[in-house]
Amino acid sequence: MIERKFIKEKISDYKIQEFLFKNFERSSYSHAVIQKTPLGDKIIIFSSRPGMIVGRGGENLKKITEKLKSLGIQNPQVDVQEVDNAMLDPSLIAERIVEMFLKMGTARFKFIGHNICEKVLQSGAKGIQVTLAGRIPAARAKMWKFIMGFLPKCGSIAYTEVRQSFRIANLKTGVIGVRVKILPPNVRMPDEIIILEGVKEQQKEIKADAKKEESIIKAMEKDEQALKEKESAESKAKESKGTKADLKEKIAELAKRIEAQSDEKEKAAKKAEKNEEVKAEKK
Repeated sequence: MIERKFIKEKISDYKIQEFLFKNFERSSYSHAVIQKTPLGDKIIIFSSRPGMIVGRGGENLKKITEKLKSLGIQNPQVDVQEVDNAMLDPSLIAERIVEMFLKMGTARFKFIGHNICEKVLQSGAKGIQVTLAGRIPAARAKMWKFIMGFLPKCGSIAYTEVRQSFRIANLKTGVIGVRVKILPPNVRMPDEIIILEGVKEQQKEIKADAKKEESIIKAMEKDEQALKEKESAESKAKESKGTKADLKEKIAELAKRIEAQSDEKEKAAKKAEKNEEVKAEKK
């Protein structure tokens, strides 16, 4: 019994949505929200032009309440509200594309698609996709897609957060289907990382400390390099002094050797002279 009750409520809600869509197809109608209250059903209609839905003196609202009563809804309360940003509503964008097709025709379908996508992105949307299906631009039916920004095609966000709407443009050349998908700007993606203010301050402090440590390490490295240069210079000076002393010692040794050799030569010459004298005396 409870299941049947829920099914009846959903069927009545669907009938209300279909009835409102058919009646306000060209009145900048966006969507409707149905709220169940103890006094009756409250229907909130969202539109970019609320005056067109209300009518003069509320004539349209009176007609809508009477027709809703005929559909079996007891004590319907109709309220009209304006959409915050019409460029982020896919139903209003699709309706605008249909109006542009009725004015310009199918020859400038690329201009229509690119122009709408650029305006939606400029208004703050993360991504948009416009799909056009029909006899564009030739006699055979084709499908054209205009995609800008980031628009997920799978996952929970693609099914729950991406807004979409469908409209039909009845032209002389044939019927054109217009489907619009928009990812609003307030949607948080799973891969987005949000840094809190306290964490940001901590990051700044950590970066400042890291910079100080880097400056200290650089100064220490410079001091070490200066000490190494001094030590190398001193070692080179010592080596040069040692080489000079060694050279002096070697020169002295060579001089001593030369003197000894000269003395030996003189002694040998003297011996030779004496031997010659002895030989002469013997003769």
